[in-house]
Amino acid sequence: MNHLQGTRSKCLRFDFTFTERRPSIVLHGIFGSGCNAMLPVVSSILILLLASPANSQLAPDASATAAANGGSPVAVSERTDIAKGDDEQAALRRELAAARAELARQAQALKAQQRTDEALTLNLETAQRAIENFRAEASLWDSKKAAMPEAPPSVDGSQVAATQALDEERHKVGLLEQELATARQTIDALKAGENLSAAEQAKAVKDRQEADDAAKQALDEERHKVGLLEQELATARHTIDALKTGANLAAAEQAKAVKDRQQADDAAKQARKALELEHQRADSAMRALDIARKQSDALKQSSMDLSAALDQERERANGLARSLSAARDEIDSAKIDSIREKRRTAAVVRAPKAGVSKSALASSLPVAAHQPGLPKKWKVKGRRSAQAVLLATMALPPALLPTRPLSQ
Repeated sequence: MNHLQGTRSKCLRFDFTFTERRPSIVLHGIFGSGCNAMLPVVSSILILLLASPANSQLAPDASATAAANGGSPVAVSERTDIAKGDDEQAALRRELAAARAELARQAQALKAQQRTDEALTLNLETAQRAIENFRAEASLWDSKKAAMPEAPPSVDGSQVAATQALDEERHKVGLLEQELATARQTIDALKAGENLSAAEQAKAVKDRQEADDAAKQALDEERHKVGLLEQELATARHTIDALKTGANLAAAEQAKAVKDRQQADDAAKQARKALELEHQRADSAMRALDIARKQSDALKQSSMDLSAALDQERERANGLARSLSAARDEIDSAKIDSIREKRRTAAVVRAPKAGVSKSALASSLPVAAHQPGLPKKWKVKGRRSAQAVLLATMALPPALLPTRPLSQ
C-alpha cells in the first residue's frame, strides 16, 4: 500500500496520433509499479483503436482506389474507343494520362501507407513492451499484495465506465481525449488502493491474452492488406503496360486504317470518274443510236416511197411502151396505106399517058417490103418506082411520147 501511495504522483501518459485516418497509440513514461490493474484497460484501448471505423476504412478505401485504378474495363473501353476516330483517340490519351496520374497518386498513397504501417508496427511494439512492463509490475504487485492486508475489492464501477467509454470511442473518434481522461481517472482510482479478486485477476490475465492476440491479428491483417495493395499495384502496373502496348498497336492500326481509307477514297473517286465517263459515253451512244434509228426509219420510209414510185413509173413505162408499140403499129399501117394510095394514084395518072395494059399496070405496082409488125399477106414484090416518096410528119400526143427511165 505504501508503494501504491508513493506512485500516485506518477501517471501513465498516452499520446494519440492520426496518420492517414489510422489512429496509433504511443505510450510514454511508464513509471512505478502496482499498475497491473491498468493492463485490461490498456489492452481494451488497443483493441478498440485497432478495430475502430477509422482503421477499418483504410483497406476498403485502398481496395476501392485500386479497383478504380483497375485496367481491365478501362483497357476494353479504350480499345473500343480507339477505332472511333481522332477525337476519341485524344480522349483515350487523356484517360491514359489520368490513369497514370492516378497510379502515381496510388503509389504515393501506398508509400504513405507503408510508412503508416511501419509507424503502427513501432507503436504496437511499444505497446507490447508497455504490456510486458505492466505484467512485470503486476507480478511484483501480486507478490507484495500477498503480504498486505486485504482491502475492500470493488472495481466493477470503474471497469464498466471504462468499457462504456471505449464503446463510445468506436463510434466517436473525436472524443478520444475525453475517453483518455476517463481512463486516467480510472487509473487514478485504481492506484488509490482498489484490489482485484482472484477471479478478476484471472479475467484480467485472460483479457490481456485476448488483447495480445487481437493486436497480433490486427497486425497480421494490416500486413495482409499491405500485401494485397502491393499485388494490386503490380496488377495496375501490368495493366498500364498492357494499355500502353494496346494504345501503340491501336495507333498503328488506326494509321494503317486511315491510309487504307485514303487509298479506298482515291480508288472510289477514280472509279466514280470512270463511271461518269462511261455514263456519258453510253448517253452519247444512245443518242447516236436514236439518231441512227431515226435515219434508218427515214431511209426505210424513203426506200418504200421510192419503191412505190418506181413501181408506179414501171407501170407507167410499161403502159407507155404498150401505147408506143400500138402507135408505131398504127403509124406503120398508116404509112403503108398512104404508100399504097399514092402508088394507086400514080398508076392511075400514068395509065392514060403510057397506054399500057392493065396487066402491065398491075405488074408495075410496087411490092411493100416486109415490116416486122405487118402480116405476110401484105408482102408484095415489085419494082420500085423511080418517083420520090413523100413522107408525112405526124405530131404525137404527150401520152405517146417516150420517157427516159428514172435513175436510182
